[in-house]
Amino acid sequence: MIIVSVKNEIESALRQLGNFERRQLPFVIAKALTATAQDAKAALRTAMPAAYDRPTPWTLNSLYVSPATKANLEARVFLKDQASGGTPAAKYLGPSIFGGQRRTKGVERLLTGMGVLPQGMAVVPASGAEIDSYGNMKRGQYTKIIKQIKTDGLTGPSIAAKKRKSKVRATYFVAVPGVSKLHPGVWERAGSSKGGGVRPVMLFIKVPAYKKQFDFFGLTEKTIRNRFSVNLSDAMAYALATSR
Repeated sequence: MIIVSVKNEIESALRQLGNFERRQLPFVIAKALTATAQDAKAALRTAMPAAYDRPTPWTLNSLYVSPATKANLEARVFLKDQASGGTPAAKYLGPSIFGGQRRTKGVERLLTGMGVLPQGMAVVPASGAEIDSYGNMKRGQYTKIIKQIKTDGLTGPSIAAKKRKSKVRATYFVAVPGVSKLHPGVWERAGSSKGGGVRPVMLFIKVPAYKKQFDFFGLTEKTIRNRFSVNLSDAMAYALATSR
């Protein structure tokens, strides 16, 4: 969390105000603070595509503004830390803002719990992965892999699957570290319709550590310094124009 004080800008405005304008000041400051927070939110959203590869709408819409009021002259811009039906952006974007080890994904926790993914390792999409327009592996393929591992075990296919071989188009299996000659990960065994052979779908790697790549706080502070005085003047003009 970063707190940026605009006390100097407010004191400068105070010196130019009469008694009437001073009575309006709490409303004016609250309005200016909220407008500035909205400006910071817009600047951060604009910067996201340069910091992240094809950010999803979920990520782009993760910024939130808490407006200031006359009773609480503080506006906040932050990443949503709660979500229904998804992972809050504050959790998965944290390493790119602060630096440090990447957060464990849901599929990684599931694979670790199944005894498939070793502790301290992560998964990354490989050549056999089905990728969506945002560069992420499609959820449907994750589901197929998990279902197959639960049914057939690590090596697959099961005896039942072998019996209906003519109907089985592809089989996923796990290359276990220290056992298989293949790179550790989930591989696809292609059927005759795909020319045979195997190809990697998800590879197991050491959990990556990120450098800071999204200057959330620096960009926010820069926007505040550039926009608050302007928004304060606009708010004062609005207050004067609408006063009775």
